Amino acid sequence: MKIAIMSRWNTACGVSLHSELIGRGFKERGYDVVIFAPFASRDWHHRRLNVRDEDFVYRCYDEDGYINKDIILAENYDVIIFEGLKHLPIEKLRSIFNDIRKKAKTVAVIHHQDEKEIRALYQLNFDCIVVFDSRYLQEVVPKNFHKKCYIIPYPFSEGYNVNPKRYHIFKDKILFFSFGKQPVHEHEIYINVLKNLRKKYDLVYFVIKSYWNLIPRYNWIYVEKKTISLKEAYEYLKGADFHLIPKSPTRKVVVSSTVAATLASLCPTIVPNTRHFEMFEDYNPVVKFNDEVELENKIIELIEEDEIRKVLITNMKKHVKMYSYKKIVNQYINLFKKLMYEKTNLERYLTRESSYLQFRYPLHD
Repeated sequence: MKIAIMSRWNTACGVSLHSELIGRGFKERGYDVVIFAPFASRDWHHRRLNVRDEDFVYRCYDEDGYINKDIILAENYDVIIFEGLKHLPIEKLRSIFNDIRKKAKTVAVIHHQDEKEIRALYQLNFDCIVVFDSRYLQEVVPKNFHKKCYIIPYPFSEGYNVNPKRYHIFKDKILFFSFGKQPVHEHEIYINVLKNLRKKYDLVYFVIKSYWNLIPRYNWIYVEKKTISLKEAYEYLKGADFHLIPKSPTRKVVVSSTVAATLASLCPTIVPNTRHFEMFEDYNPVVKFNDEVELENKIIELIEEDEIRKVLITNMKKHVKMYSYKKIVNQYINLFKKLMYEKTNLERYLTRESSYLQFRYPLHD
């Protein structure tokens, strides 16, 4: 079986992380893989990493509309996955979609609650639609498409075996760490709380920003402006005491690719109680807070209570194991086989499987 993926790739965003985790997972399983990826985009979420593309990656379309159809049609593949429909040149894709369907089964992976993405479901006749949890069925995908929907959770990275990286200036201090491209204002609640906790603890806040400028207002805040790879992020996370993830509230259905990417570092992770993390229970596998008072109390608890940290880390390990990209890849392979070899029973299979899945991620095998 040869698998194609049309998606962002080697980029600092959740769409890219998903396609990379399953795409490289397919390669590990021995499947042939080809990636159709976009050129650079003006979208601030789409930040190309400073890494070299693999030899099976073709940069062949522009998110604003251009597509090199010759490259896409020249390759032979049995299944093609389309990731994050709102970022694809749907109008141009329509012109070759029937040719694609003649040789391959088509799978759409839904990442966004967005009118444009929902509209794409009407424009392209996908064989199957994958969503990450039941919220997407309840709030995003129209009911007339549910018979094609299959729930496969967002995969989690198993991490990197790297040495901790901790600057000498942070020696003997409690080190809080954030990285990424989130807007500056999302760090404010952490800065406010840490400023107050400085009265009791010798702590520092280290932030690596790949976008926007965070100007440190205090001498205990250290900022570096650069884009780092996930492997580099693991070096910093393993050297830190706590991982702070900044996020603003949203009414949309969303998952946190940052948690999926970094939880295997086992750096205790603290997050705001937004929809990005509503599928998790508090302390299982992340610590959630609603306001500054709760955040301060929970940080104190984590600093002073060894047993609470141990339980948290145990839950982190369980979650990474349960939703490892390797297990998620197996679910995709099973789906592909059913698409290809059990056509008559597919609709009944998808409906039955989806009905068993719950909103909250279970923590059991």
